[in-house]
Formats: sequence, structure tokens, C-alpha cells
Amino acid sequence: MLVDGFVVVDVDPRNGGAVPDGMLSMGGFVVETGGGGWHIYFKAPDNVPLMTKHTKFPGIDFKSSGYVVGA
Repeated sequence: MLVDGFVVVDVDPRNGGAVPDGMLSMGGFVVETGGGGWHIYFKAPDNVPLMTKHTKFPGIDFKSSGYVVGA
């Protein structure tokens, strides 16, 4: 799936990722990944630069371009 117009929070527990409190219920669409993690979909804000990683969230990637595996 093309991640155009979305932000996908990619939580990977194998790399230390954990879903932040309350985030699963905030996402518009949530998919459990094959590695036991989660893809949590949000509408991307218009004209806001987005980070792909943040040191506060190890094991979590923030994808706003490219592709992810869809449901």
C-alpha cells in the first residue's frame, strides 16, 4: 500500500518497540504485522514535515512515504 497522505506508526517489538498508551484506539486503521507488531494508520497533516524516527520511541518508525504491507 502506498503511504501517500497517511502516517503509519510501525511498532516493531523485536527492536524494542511498544505501542504508546492509548495509540491503538486513536488510529483509524490498525493492522497486526507478521512480526507481532502493529501498523497504526493516521491521516497525515497537510504541509507538516514529519520525522521517520524519534529517540523517545525506540523500535518505532513513522512512515509517511513509500510502501507498507496492507491488510
